[in-house]
Formats: sequence, structure tokens, C-alpha cells
Amino acid sequence: MCKNFTTYVFNQTKKDFRMAEYPDVKLVIPDNATPKQCKPYAYGYRWMNVAASKGNPFEVAAQFVYNTDLTQEENMELAL
Repeated sequence: MCKNFTTYVFNQTKKDFRMAEYPDVKLVIPDNATPKQCKPYAYGYRWMNVAASKGNPFEVAAQFVYNTDLTQEENMELAL
């Protein structure tokens, strides 16, 4: 799902929800990482690292980042 749409929907509904583990903590969506931290990919590719205890309900379940030190075949194997 588009990250911008996810952010919009999240911000419209977050006041009505809490995480069971941290019921007193308001939900937050992490800001984009800095442009430098997103390199060599486009700005917005990564988010800042915010702990769940600080209200971040998101967790990276899986992610692939192309490694230019590996061959295309090796990267494909990692992506799979």
C-alpha cells in the first residue's frame, strides 16, 4: 500500500486506537529518515527508528535492499 496513503489513514484514525502493551501511549507514525539515511534509494524509502514503547505500532516484517557488492543472481536469491 502506498506509504503516503497509509500515513494519511493512520493520522485520521490514530486517536481511536492504542497498543495493548502500551495503552497509555498515543500512537505515532515515524518520520522519514533523512535523505542521507535513505541513500542510495529515494528519500522516504526508510522511516526513523521509533520504538513501540514510544507509540510506533509499525514493524518491518520483511525488506530487501539491493546490495551492489553482490551479483544480480545473489541479490535475486536474497530477495526470494
